[in-house]
Amino acid sequence: QTKPRAVMADPSVMPSPLTPGDIRDIGKQAAQLAVQLFREELGIRLERDDPNLLALTSAGFARLFRLPTSLAWDGIHEVLGSRLTRRTLLPVHSSIMGTLWFSFALLRDGKTYAVYIRYDTGTRSLVVSRTGSGNAVVDIGPETLNNNSRLREVSGVFSPHFSSIQTIANAMRYNPPFEMVLSYLFHNHVCPGVSPSWLLADLVYREFPLGENEKYIYVTTVNYCKEDGLIYLLNLSSGAGTYYNLRLLQDDSTRSSLIENGRMEGILIKWNEELQVGQAVILSFAWPVWDNTGLTTDAARREAAIGGFIMWYNGLRSPRMVAAPQVGVETAKWITQDELRAILSWSPDDPRGNVLSFVLGLPHRELSDLLSPSGGEGSTGPSGQDPGLPEQPGSSDTEPSEGETAPSIPESGESPAERPPLEPVSSEERTPVPEQGARENVPTASPRPSWLRRGFAPVASLLNVPSAAPESPGVDQDEREESGDMPYPVPEGEADKMRAYEVEEEEAPSGIGMAFLVLVGVAAFVLVGLGGYLLAGKRRL
Repeated sequence: QTKPRAVMADPSVMPSPLTPGDIRDIGKQAAQLAVQLFREELGIRLERDDPNLLALTSAGFARLFRLPTSLAWDGIHEVLGSRLTRRTLLPVHSSIMGTLWFSFALLRDGKTYAVYIRYDTGTRSLVVSRTGSGNAVVDIGPETLNNNSRLREVSGVFSPHFSSIQTIANAMRYNPPFEMVLSYLFHNHVCPGVSPSWLLADLVYREFPLGENEKYIYVTTVNYCKEDGLIYLLNLSSGAGTYYNLRLLQDDSTRSSLIENGRMEGILIKWNEELQVGQAVILSFAWPVWDNTGLTTDAARREAAIGGFIMWYNGLRSPRMVAAPQVGVETAKWITQDELRAILSWSPDDPRGNVLSFVLGLPHRELSDLLSPSGGEGSTGPSGQDPGLPEQPGSSDTEPSEGETAPSIPESGESPAERPPLEPVSSEERTPVPEQGARENVPTASPRPSWLRRGFAPVASLLNVPSAAPESPGVDQDEREESGDMPYPVPEGEADKMRAYEVEEEEAPSGIGMAFLVLVGVAAFVLVGLGGYLLAGKRRL
């Protein structure tokens, strides 16, 4: 019996009945059909380039007879002028095996009028979905969402994509920033759960921006929809080894000591790939509190919360927001490569304990400590213990003593939690924010020049550049490498490669020796010139 093999389909055996031009025409015909339906049923004339007219579609993701469907965007643009850059063409993340569908939504007078059209592969034609009363264009806005009977009727028209269409279309009523829209499309819908990702990513962007040779690694501790937003906004990837998910329980082990009713959501690691050191930052978040008076359905409550999050991000405040969302930095610690490996190797039921406790228990160090000869990667204390391991505290003088909590790091500048509301809110309505401690003195020292780290000490001395670290007399290069007393961190496996760049160190020439060398050079120059002059005169004779 032969084993099954994965092979590419032979186009000559299974030819596609459509051409790329046909795909483009499908998008054009769908847009034209929407224009016709809006005019016939509501008497509304859809105008080209209307910023309140949205074209949502699975085109660009779903395939049609094995053909990519992104050319349908061109057809929609020809009729309506819809573009992703204008936030009016919204390709919703879908399966390549899914249905090719289109939904055109118009935001007007507090309503969200929409129509749903799909492509039927059997008849090779566009099919319009209608209600039991025969209407194709229906309101899917907040008023409909808050009416149970109406909601059931309308949701069936857009099935199975109602959640994607109505949440994204209704979120656009609040004018979300472009990066939010992209995260909606990636997540396939909008929900309160994805919303904290924007606030957390904004905190990271302001407090921990990337520099040269740096990247983000993220370890999730409290898992929910925000993960998709963080993956998209921070350019994370489990395949590239920059995203890990521990799915810890929402119990005392993840409770924030910085924010009341908050959780330690995850560990952001800002890693320098050249220096092989980084910062481990525990991010915390607390949910807002909403006044849901008059909202009778879950869909209506979710829509109000989504709008409230967008308004808050834009510097406004929803009248339904009783207590604002809060984000903060629980702690930030400089870490070595060994400590990074320990964090990334953790599991939810790890016998070493909780990974958050591990990070909180790490000693407080500065970047210069990790780049110094005694504080480099993999360095150990006098007892030979790895610094900061649970139950084995390192010997650093800056490590918190027993019973002492690590100082927290507040945000600098104006954070979303500090933005003033549109209207005064009484102290009884606001969630108290604990007073935060002073920021740790964490310098952002720039790395030494690469040519200096490569061992060009003689060149450095001639140029009056301070060496990377003082040399120990009587200790050669190999002995310093074995003892770990190197003037710069040496990545694992790189020591042999680096020897090819090293220059044998010797004392710089003294003043007398330098003068003698200059005199010899001048004499040689005079002799060469005199010889050339005599030779030229002899030829003339």
